[in-house]
Amino acid sequence: MQTHRGDLPYGIRWRRAYALCVGLLGLVVFLNGCSGKRLAANVLGDLLTGDAEIFASDDDPEFIREALPFGLKTLEGLLTSSPNHRGLLLSAAKGFTTYAYLLQEEADRWEAQDRSRARLLRTRVKRLYLRARGYSFRGLE
Repeated sequence: MQTHRGDLPYGIRWRRAYALCVGLLGLVVFLNGCSGKRLAANVLGDLLTGDAEIFASDDDPEFIREALPFGLKTLEGLLTSSPNHRGLLLSAAKGFTTYAYLLQEEADRWEAQDRSRARLLRTRVKRLYLRARGYSFRGLE
């Protein structure tokens, strides 16, 4: 039998902390009614805006490229509730720029093998850079 938290495996400690955060967030939303959605987005936005360093410090670009879409959609979801949150806007701009850069590298690798695939990727890269620019400009307003 474990006597204190330090004995718990890392995964269990992480899950408990996550459950506590989700529970507290749910309580905040419940207690604040309609304005709770914006408050929750602001709280989560403040928590998530520091996560860009996690991606920058990882040495596996493919893993980052696969993980970024979920994070970016999460940021966009939060931005629908709190559209002027500067930290979220900055994180979205950084995230879309990073994702576009990683896809550009993939397009460059495909250029010799499959030009049509490379062209499709470059079109996607352009759209992602434009999205990043949009978030950047909104953050500057």
